[in-house]
Amino acid sequence: HLPTSSSQSSKDRKGWSMGAGVSNAGNFADNSNLAYTSELYRVSMTNIEDGVLPIPENHTVVFSEGVPYLLPSDEVVHANHRQPIAVGATFRYPLNHGFSIETGLMFTLLSSDITLASNINQSMKQKLYYLGIPVKANWDFLNKKYVTLYVSAGGQIEKSVYGKLGNEKLNVKQVQFSVMGGVGAQFNVSTRLGIYVEPGVAYFFNDGSSVETIRKQHPFNFNMQAGIRFTY
Repeated sequence: HLPTSSSQSSKDRKGWSMGAGVSNAGNFADNSNLAYTSELYRVSMTNIEDGVLPIPENHTVVFSEGVPYLLPSDEVVHANHRQPIAVGATFRYPLNHGFSIETGLMFTLLSSDITLASNINQSMKQKLYYLGIPVKANWDFLNKKYVTLYVSAGGQIEKSVYGKLGNEKLNVKQVQFSVMGGVGAQFNVSTRLGIYVEPGVAYFFNDGSSVETIRKQHPFNFNMQAGIRFTY
């Protein structure tokens, strides 16, 4: 019997798969002095009255090249960004000719040591937790018994679900968008189980918030994801 076109198409498709992985989710740790995002106002000594210089509410005095300036107290003047970490689960649905679509849930932690203008001698811990939904398209350009090589491209939408700066809660209402692409290699332990590594690149768009993160300092970055994948 000769195979029909429909049966041949079904053989070309694998079953759907589920993966669990961990990723560095961005660039490596970054330590940098930040340019002031607000306008500096030079302190005028003519305003001194009875030996006292009045300082506007919620402002502080900082020195740049020996010259005093007024700056908002909550201005970030230094940031030491830690390595971002992401964990999650993905679901991949196969299409014809080696193509597939993928989505899932990713949980990401962004951690930094932040120094404010109000206290330049002490830093505070900043932690932001994001929940994201990635959507990607994949193409297996090599599919052998023990190894599968593929390329992927897509994007992700994330929302901060919890944040904290020092002892204060940090609420980031804006949504984070990003695009990504990469290549992957899956080593098939059996017909059902595979171990994969997926290096790639990502670009994070400015979310419009005033919160400093490593994604603001380095919107374009490299990442590495690894995990296991089950095929059914």
